[in-house]
Amino acid sequence: MPLRFPAAAKLAACASALIVAGAAHASAAPKFKTMHSFCRLSNGCKDGGNPAGPLVEDGKGVFYGTTYEGGKNGGGVVFALTPKGNTYAYSILYNFCSKSRCSDGTTPNGALILDTSGNLYGLVSSGGKYNDGLAFELKNTGSRWTFVPIHEFCPQSSTCPDGQFPAGGLTYQGAQSGTAYDGSAPLYGVASSGGTADEGTLFELTVVKGKA
Repeated sequence: MPLRFPAAAKLAACASALIVAGAAHASAAPKFKTMHSFCRLSNGCKDGGNPAGPLVEDGKGVFYGTTYEGGKNGGGVVFALTPKGNTYAYSILYNFCSKSRCSDGTTPNGALILDTSGNLYGLVSSGGKYNDGLAFELKNTGSRWTFVPIHEFCPQSSTCPDGQFPAGGLTYQGAQSGTAYDGSAPLYGVASSGGTADEGTLFELTVVKGKA
């Protein structure tokens, strides 16, 4: 049955609206903005190099992350990107391998965990007291950041039952749903080697007053 004019006109109007909407959407090209370019300093990548893992954001719009290499000692850094108008100010919160024989760890990797008090938690895959990696906390006192190792991997060097060379960052129950980390619930992660068969471990880590 042929369409009557009012119905045909309505269809034509709808089609025109869709075409206009599609054209407007097509013209809205994504905008790309570089927040920081690593290793742009001429004195040996003091700002870090090879960022590792996704960023974590606090309630003020500050982003935190790590680099696998670079920094003052070449062992990687924890950094912050603080919004300043239309740009971001880059700052280093901690340089790894600051201590003798990199006893504070080197080569951080994976995402950081931010707790409700503003402290950060993460993993380094090498260095530490036994040179097999460690889990750490960066305590935020408001005026400075203090590095605290919360677990040293492979204290029994012959077998490493707790694992060695942790990788991939930490997580906690509720992270996927967006629940904030309270700073005391267990943290979970993986170590890529060690364990009973020397093929790695899954671990649970409970933080108690800066110790594990």
